[in-house]
Formats: sequence, C-alpha cells, structure tokens
Amino acid sequence: MRRLAPKLFLIVWWTAPARAHDIPNARVDRSLQATLAPGRLAIDYEVSVSELTLTQDLRALIGGLPGADRRAWFDRYGAETGPLNAKGLLLTLNGRPLDLRCQGFDLAVEEHPRYTFHYEAPLPPRGRLSIRDTNFAASEGSSRLAVRGRGGVAVEGDDLPPDVDLIPARPVWQLSDAEERRTKHVEVSFRSPAPAPALARVGLPLAPEVRAPATESPAPPAVRSDRLSRLLDRSSGVSLLGLSLIAFVLG
Repeated sequence: MRRLAPKLFLIVWWTAPARAHDIPNARVDRSLQATLAPGRLAIDYEVSVSELTLTQDLRALIGGLPGADRRAWFDRYGAETGPLNAKGLLLTLNGRPLDLRCQGFDLAVEEHPRYTFHYEAPLPPRGRLSIRDTNFAASEGSSRLAVRGRGGVAVEGDDLPPDVDLIPARPVWQLSDAEERRTKHVEVSFRSPAPAPALARVGLPLAPEVRAPATESPAPPAVRSDRLSRLLDRSSGVSLLGLSLIAFVLG
C-alpha cells in the first residue's frame, strides 16, 4: 500500500485540471530578445517549462530537492540554470567570443513556470554580432529570436521583425530547414550613432584692459636762434635811429 501511494499521488498530480493546458513534459519553449544600445548588449531570454520537467532537471542538477515548497524549487531552478543558459548562448563579436554576465531572472507562474533570464555584455560603437542558442537542443518546443536597436543603434542583416513578440511561435515541423536554423541563430551588423560634437569651451570674458589716461607731453622749450636774435637786435637799432631823426626835425 505504501508503494501505491506515491504512484497514486503522481497520477492525481498529473491529471489535475490545472495541468490541462500545461506544456508537455520534456518540452521547453524559449524566446530570445537581443537589444543593442550604445555600448551595451542586453538579452532577455524567456524559458517556459512544465513543473515535472523542471523537477526532473533540478534533481539532475543538484541531486535533491530543497524542501517541499514549490516556490523554493522554482527559485533554485532559476539560480542554477541562469548561468548555465548563459554558457549555452554562444556569442561572437567580430569573430571573437563575447561573454555574457547574468543579471538575475524574473519568474511568472501561470499554467507553468516561465522564466525570463537577463544577460548583458559591452559593445563597441560598431561591429558584427552573432548569436547562437544551443540550450535545450534535445528537447522539443518552439524557439524564437529577435534583434533590435535602441538609442539610435542601426541593425542590419536580419529580415525578421525586431521584436520577438511579433514573431509567431511555430512548431518545428512547420518550419523549413532555413527557418528552423534562424530560430536559434542570427548574425547582424550594427552601428551606433556618431557622438555629438564636443561643445566649444567657453572661456570667461577677459577683463577690460586698463590703460593710464593719455597725457600731453610738455612742449619742448623754445630755442632762440642766434641768427633771429641778431636780426631783432638789428631791427631794434634801426627803429631807434629813425625815431631820433624825426624828433630832431620836429624840434
């Protein structure tokens, strides 16, 4: 009877009405939104799994489950798989590997757990970026990938919509080989806007130059010419002689 109890629990757990629209086991739906801003690449990586798949994967990762609280399982799964998913996202920048930094995750539990992992990396002003998703390669599920520019960054080389929400989720059997490859890999060129010209340095106004008031230089002393003196002396003598003669005649 003790052996039947766990089996009955699993049957009830699996056939509960809340699981009627859950994603199938061993299926992982994912979408990747890459955002290129000046100097920064941000990736929002959404992963949706069933609780049973999550439990099995978590047990394989850590060897046991942390207590009986489902929320604790979900948080631990996000903490364990976040860095692993970063390693499974193979990025190259101008042909060289580009490492991602994990910035945490958001968790929403509706019909199934849905994680959104956040990653980022620095970017140069321009270059060629390749993104390849190698996570969950053996699992079923849909995959979407989109690249967009923000802050004036121009992105070229991709024909799909820049927002991942505008790309319909389609099962693999509906996709051609090229379409399936595109769901997991994209390569684009990007270019950041030219930096604004530096403003000319505005200096403080110069203080007006203070100059001493102009003064008239004293006129040089008159120099009496010796020749002019002699002429005046001579003229003076003639005038006196004439006056003397006039006085003598008049008596």
